[in-house]
Amino acid sequence: MGGFLPGPGLYGSLSNYGYSGGANIDYENAGVIVSGDVNAKAYLPLPTMLWVIDGKVAGGNLAFSATAPIGYKKVSADALLNTPRGVPIAVDFERDNTAFGDPVLGATLGWHSGKLHYSLATLVNIPVGQWELGNPVSIGFHRLVVDETGALTYLDPKTGLELSGAAGVTFNARNHETDYKTGTEVHFEFAAMKHLSHTASIGVDGYAYKQISGDSGSGALLGSFKGQVFAIGPALDYTFKIGKTPIVTILRYMHEFGVENRMKGDVGFLNFAIPLSVASEVAH
Repeated sequence: MGGFLPGPGLYGSLSNYGYSGGANIDYENAGVIVSGDVNAKAYLPLPTMLWVIDGKVAGGNLAFSATAPIGYKKVSADALLNTPRGVPIAVDFERDNTAFGDPVLGATLGWHSGKLHYSLATLVNIPVGQWELGNPVSIGFHRLVVDETGALTYLDPKTGLELSGAAGVTFNARNHETDYKTGTEVHFEFAAMKHLSHTASIGVDGYAYKQISGDSGSGALLGSFKGQVFAIGPALDYTFKIGKTPIVTILRYMHEFGVENRMKGDVGFLNFAIPLSVASEVAH
């Protein structure tokens, strides 16, 4: 339901993101180079508030969102190298970190037309979260990031067939502490779901990511370092009620492949969404 924006009201969600992966790779992060046999784990709870305002804007519904990430990261590698000379700081390096990340603010316009639901969204990463020069497990990005995404959902209520897709472009500002500018990135997400009832659906989903311009700046010692990755896996949605309040539960697992200049691993999501205050006309 990536293109579906709910009706006017206030909604809350908690996305739980987990990742585990590794690669024999060198990469730069926070002004240092992580080198050799690299393994990483991450867990990020992402609490989000979504406010869909009353009334129409450009014939659709307008919504605002705010996400306040909390993150845990753990990285181990053969070595941690200082830049620019590549002098070893540590061998058999291992470090973890738990901290607040960068808040993300968003605005979305959504429309409905029969079986089609579509939206345009802007997300802005505000670089005020935890970041430390020389710390490759910093939770924040220490740079402004803007993402523009369009999403479309086709849903046939009679057959229960849902086809959803979203495509976006991510623009990264320069990290002035390291003089490193990550290149422009494109991403695509999709889901093909079968709604078995009003409360349950199963299907498959995945994503594709590719960096279309290289990294730059005096800190980009590994060159353009363009990355890409693809992933696919099963999906399960289930809605239950606490009293009269519906709780939407979303479970996702995806395995990565076709990886370049990134770690390869497995991704999991366990998400919960709840309407907090919904206009009576859309309370269905």
